[in-house]
Amino acid sequence: MPGFRHPIMHCTDACGEMTYGAECTGDCAKKCAGQDCIERVEGTCPSQSIWRSNWWLVALVLLIIPIIILARVSGRKAREQYEIAEAIEIFGGEDNADNVEVTQSEISKPKSLVSQQTEISRIFESKTSLSTSV
Repeated sequence: MPGFRHPIMHCTDACGEMTYGAECTGDCAKKCAGQDCIERVEGTCPSQSIWRSNWWLVALVLLIIPIIILARVSGRKAREQYEIAEAIEIFGGEDNADNVEVTQSEISKPKSLVSQQTEISRIFESKTSLSTSV
């Protein structure tokens, strides 16, 4: 009979600490990661908290939020740098980069592509006309 010692001799001596099963041969320390079993027949282990058993999974879930925030911030900065580089390219490359002062807010405003290119051309024309008149 599992959970007792010497059941053949009709002894009802229950399994001791850290043992379970038939003739108390099971080891609770191995089965329950160093803890004692909560019952001696099947060797049921005590329930573990999610913080103890899967701490790495909890840490991974908690790290997802900062990773998403960092990705969005770096994506915005990269997009802004791309827009500035694109504006410099539209204005004629690096040679005219000193003459053209396009503010970031003028480029980053949400607009359609056609209206944005029209406004960039207008700004470029006004800047070049000022530089040629000097």
